[in-house]
Amino acid sequence: MTTDFIVSLGIPTYKRPHRLRNLLERLHTQLAEDPKHFEVVVSDNCSQDETPDVVKEFTGKLHIKHYTNPTNIGANNNVLSLIEKSSGEYLWIVPDDDDFVYDDSLQQVYQAIANCDIKPAVVLVNYNLVELDTNKVLKTNAMKIDHDMFFEKGFDALTVLQDVDFLTGICLLVNREMCKHPFAREEAGEYHSPLSMALTCMAEGPCLVIAKPLVILGAGDTSNWRNYWPRIYFQDMTSCLYAAHQKLGLPAEILKRQIDLKRSYKTASTVLSWHRFLFQKYGMSWKKLAQFYGYAFVLNLILIAPFKIFGDLKIVKKLRGKN
Repeated sequence: MTTDFIVSLGIPTYKRPHRLRNLLERLHTQLAEDPKHFEVVVSDNCSQDETPDVVKEFTGKLHIKHYTNPTNIGANNNVLSLIEKSSGEYLWIVPDDDDFVYDDSLQQVYQAIANCDIKPAVVLVNYNLVELDTNKVLKTNAMKIDHDMFFEKGFDALTVLQDVDFLTGICLLVNREMCKHPFAREEAGEYHSPLSMALTCMAEGPCLVIAKPLVILGAGDTSNWRNYWPRIYFQDMTSCLYAAHQKLGLPAEILKRQIDLKRSYKTASTVLSWHRFLFQKYGMSWKKLAQFYGYAFVLNLILIAPFKIFGDLKIVKKLRGKN
């Protein structure tokens, strides 16, 4: 078993004082009896609101540190800044906007790591997908696994698990020192720093996958960043994977498997059903997509997208009783 260690619960926030309070209350409930293995680090992206007052409410209740950026440095840079602002061996990004942990999740994750004979460099936590407004569970056991898995070579986890889209902050703990490697920042793009940090750690050491869904991934978020998801998913994440192949030694067969998953009709149609993919206002590069997936894939997207948009509008109208 591993020796004691500290997990830094990093909370990037911006103009969400009420959600921040809700998250800190959840964390306090879990850590009230045994907080010694956790620190809470709030990085406020220059909100100019009551966020500092919310943090003060929990001073003395949690081992909490609060940083306010002098200017808004962007969501992704705010996440990356937690690498330096935290002091724990592991960094767990815990967003306060739409994702949260179940009761007792923190201690269960800590214990799963402590039970490992070799400390993992990265830890992936299974999750349930829950609709934000209704709390309806849309998907359970999202990683589709029934037992914990330990991979001595971190990249090997990607031969078993599905797409890399599960590498979000709430599902991911990373070795903080390893994330100081230049790759984590240089290949983080605008929105996918958790992926670049995870790949950095997978290249350096073992990966633990926790099968029990201990965190909740929120669905139904309508914030503007969701409009960028097709570009992030198909273009930016793929670019990061190619960079990992070139710079970190991600095996070619694992890269191919991930590209094939993204190229599948099922995956493409699912992502297209969320957004108006055809519009390049969000930075989509068709040339880049063709380079990654081939021109046949791009042609399919162009042919599918209008019908998906039309179909989605019909579904929305039907749900609203306007048909």
